[in-house]
Amino acid sequence: MEGWAGTHRNAVMWSGDDSGSFEYIRWQLPTFIGSGFSAQAHVSGDVDGIFGGSAATYVRDLQFKCLMTTAMVMSGWAANPDKQPWTFGDPYTAINRMYLKLKARLTPYIYSYSRQATDTGVPPIRAMMLEFPKDKQLYANSTATAYQFMSGEWLLVAPVYDNRTVRDGIYLPLTQPSAVCNNSKGVVVPCNGAPQVEWVDYWSGETLSGNTSLDNYPAPLDKLPIFVRAGAIVPLWPDKAYFYEKPSDPITLELWPQNTTAFSMYEDDGVTREALDKAKPQFATTEITVAAPPLYLSGKGKGSTGNVTVAVAAMKGSYNGSLATRAWRLNVRTVRAPPIVVLRSASGDVQLTMCKSVMEVDALPSGWFYDHSEQKGLLIVKTPSMPTAAGFEVVLSSGPAFPSIAVEQCDTVLHHQVQPQNFAYDKATKLITELKSKQCVTISDAQDPDSHTKAIGLQDCSAAQKANQQWDVLPSKQIASSANVKSCLNYDTGDSRVIMYGCHKPAAAGNQAFTIGVNGTQHVGTEGGKCWAVGALV
Repeated sequence: MEGWAGTHRNAVMWSGDDSGSFEYIRWQLPTFIGSGFSAQAHVSGDVDGIFGGSAATYVRDLQFKCLMTTAMVMSGWAANPDKQPWTFGDPYTAINRMYLKLKARLTPYIYSYSRQATDTGVPPIRAMMLEFPKDKQLYANSTATAYQFMSGEWLLVAPVYDNRTVRDGIYLPLTQPSAVCNNSKGVVVPCNGAPQVEWVDYWSGETLSGNTSLDNYPAPLDKLPIFVRAGAIVPLWPDKAYFYEKPSDPITLELWPQNTTAFSMYEDDGVTREALDKAKPQFATTEITVAAPPLYLSGKGKGSTGNVTVAVAAMKGSYNGSLATRAWRLNVRTVRAPPIVVLRSASGDVQLTMCKSVMEVDALPSGWFYDHSEQKGLLIVKTPSMPTAAGFEVVLSSGPAFPSIAVEQCDTVLHHQVQPQNFAYDKATKLITELKSKQCVTISDAQDPDSHTKAIGLQDCSAAQKANQQWDVLPSKQIASSANVKSCLNYDTGDSRVIMYGCHKPAAAGNQAFTIGVNGTQHVGTEGGKCWAVGALV
């Protein structure tokens, strides 16, 4: 690589003429990372070199370069094969297309960091220690420091640089070192003992803690290991084949809410250098802020519940082709559906429509849908088209939070649960009461995150809640809603929680059969010998 002082700001550095191989991929990684340390903001190399190469090395090289600012090919030098993403045919062409389309959609994310590099010198492709200087494990040369990098501040990329379908040596740093302590054995643990989600697997939605090393991470040829930092805000363009195919509307915000985080989205005309004009720079920025509970992604503990507010500020500045109006789409990772979603704008507060499918969301001007099966829980929110000159907020309202009914091992003389387990059924009032709190078993407005049906919680007994609090105990031992005899309490074995469900046939009551006052106690027993207990908030 060669160049002079101007290359820090005005050029893309290049890694030279080389032959495609896994070794070529391996040595490029520390080269690119080290270039960032030298304030070389933009750096890349020919995909799969200009000579040699193979179908597999082309895919692996292209994959990670699609998470960089620049990906380049030089075709015509290699006698066989030609250096084009479609040269080898499927499945390689399909994989290459998938990553090139991802790169195109990531443009507002990566381009924003490109502008930041112009203004500050901080590179878009960042060494781990540059982004996490307080994690001392990153001070030594290792696989974690030489062969993985941060794309911007939110995406950790661990390229596969050998001919295998697993990746070893991935390290997920501590993102909040002030929140951890050393226990008596010198092991890093959260100071407050609460589960601390710091990273999320981009593909599966699995949540992970910091200070975690991963070996044998599954990485088939079509999978580039990517991990998302908790709190991430990643804006995406709509899917389009080329820059001017259609306007960049709507913008999709991929969100992993935790604590308060922010992102400044940069835009310009994409063609001229008017954005760098010192007298009258032509560009625009939109500030995006997300405020969420500190343990929101885990869904566990007192710090996991509460409202999430996504605030999009008014666009500042303008450029040739900047949009006067724009719609937004939010993809929010959350383990539970909010009772309501509210859009706050200059026109007032509007409760968005809860839809039954993504197709319904797409068909309406605005709305939301919660898919509990996608990435451990994905909330999709669509706003109407609104003026870019005015800001707005989307609030995922938690509504009132109430204790759920969990299913735990029954209390005995030798085993005592922390959660209360004593309930009573009054035939006259048809109420089921938890005896310590004196609250009633109630059909709540919240949805169970697993089954997508009504959750059951404890709320104050009230005549106004009669339809949600009265129960009929059937001869089959099923407990049906007095207001809807076709709906019964159901033991969801997937998350050990009591929910509402359509009543089974009496002869097949199964996990809907409950015994109130089991073994002379005030327990509510279930099939399998477990008991009701007061659970987490819903």
